[in-house]
Amino acid sequence: MFLRGAERDVAPVPYLDAYLSPELIRGEREAPVSDVYVLCLVLAKLATGRFPFAGNGVVEQALAMMEEKRVWWTADRELGAILAGGLAVDPARRTPLSLLAAQLGRLSG
Repeated sequence: MFLRGAERDVAPVPYLDAYLSPELIRGEREAPVSDVYVLCLVLAKLATGRFPFAGNGVVEQALAMMEEKRVWWTADRELGAILAGGLAVDPARRTPLSLLAAQLGRLSG
């Protein structure tokens, strides 16, 4: 069974957690940038107090994630741009961890 989204299918997983990267939701292999995605989800929630994708429950949130339909933005545009780079659906477009760490370090320093 697949969950139907606009143009994408979401593969079944043993548990559907709001903090999974898109590639894991699709049933693909985990990559180092999968952790970057999850880290940026957590940072976005810490910065705004809410999950960065809309939906009633994790299934709707997962579909919004797959379509890159973010519903949040921070008052800090630079932080928002950094987090957006880490939340790219395509792992090849996602900010690598070393660059993300450097960007966040410059922001805080």
